[in-house]
Amino acid sequence: MLYDSRVIRPHRARVRQGFHPLDRLPGESGSPPPRQKGPPLSDRPPDLPLFVYGTLRPGLRNHARFLAGRCERARPAVLAGTALHDGPGYPFAVPDPAHRVHGDLLAPRPEEYAGVLAALDRLEGCHPDGSGLYIRIELPVTPAGGDPVSAWVYLAGPAWTARLRTTPALIPSGDWTQP
Repeated sequence: MLYDSRVIRPHRARVRQGFHPLDRLPGESGSPPPRQKGPPLSDRPPDLPLFVYGTLRPGLRNHARFLAGRCERARPAVLAGTALHDGPGYPFAVPDPAHRVHGDLLAPRPEEYAGVLAALDRLEGCHPDGSGLYIRIELPVTPAGGDPVSAWVYLAGPAWTARLRTTPALIPSGDWTQP
């Protein structure tokens, strides 16, 4: 499973060549991957669906707070090449080719999209430099009964990724609602 080479951060999208999430996440030790010369992809990220796997799933606490009534649809989906780990009241997804994460693919209403994305970036602690609690990245996600689609996914940020690689808290089912 190969990931898209673009890592998208809030407010300023950038192309990062040579980056593969299974090797290293932005902000982890080691020299940063080389950057592509030229302008950023866009000042505004594309309107992709959102893949959620923890408290943002329909019926759970943060879905009601941030997403209820703001999405056109939600459907079950799977993110391959990623392991789900238990965290302090919420889960973390970490790249791992041997696992997959079960969650939901959400389509925010067009008029709500920018507000939803900004609110979720704040909730997930995304920082423009990639040092936050989570990073938001575009990855292929497979909805139930469908073909893979590109979606925004919040993966564990560098500090949590390093911690979970050292001391895993794997959820074997890959489904936070069914450990």
